[in-house]
Amino acid sequence: PSTAEFPPQHEVSVIDEGGVWTVIGYVDAQNAFGAMVRTYYICKVEYYKDTEKWHLVDLAFE
Repeated sequence: PSTAEFPPQHEVSVIDEGGVWTVIGYVDAQNAFGAMVRTYYICKVEYYKDTEKWHLVDLAFE
């Protein structure tokens, strides 16, 4: 949504697990009632050097 606010980079964890990168963070956004809600996420991506493309391995919201 247009109200989405992501934290500064120092509040996000980025972990290199041998070619698979895990990003752990959160986003704050207004819900339908106007209240700010924080949603945490864990995203895993893998980078393929030969094609220079990222592949989404997993994405979960809590």
